[in-house]
Amino acid sequence: AWKALESDWPGKSCIWLAKADGSGVTDYLEGTGVKLASDVKEADFVLNSGTNTIRTSSRTEHVDCESTGDLEPYRDLFQHAITRGLPMLCANPDFRSPAKPGAKETFQPGHVARLYEEL
Repeated sequence: AWKALESDWPGKSCIWLAKADGSGVTDYLEGTGVKLASDVKEADFVLNSGTNTIRTSSRTEHVDCESTGDLEPYRDLFQHAITRGLPMLCANPDFRSPAKPGAKETFQPGHVARLYEEL
């Protein structure tokens, strides 16, 4: 996905569905030429690479989709993005991640992308 951002989306802005801070998130967009939009009205696309946060240039909203699968925090954003015809770039199409020893399975970006497709 990083190479696609660098080659196909430089100069564009996005709403970013991402992992939590400290999960390789902070510098992911660095060097791609892609920036965060202030809101969905100014975005060129939705970048979907995680299920813990919704990021714009002005705020980071924490969501609990990874452990619960709850898609409601995305619904309003997605309806606005779809109305504007924004594409979604999904960097990880997995729906669920198998449980690691001592943990439970988690919901992944593909789970979120499916809602975007359904709307």
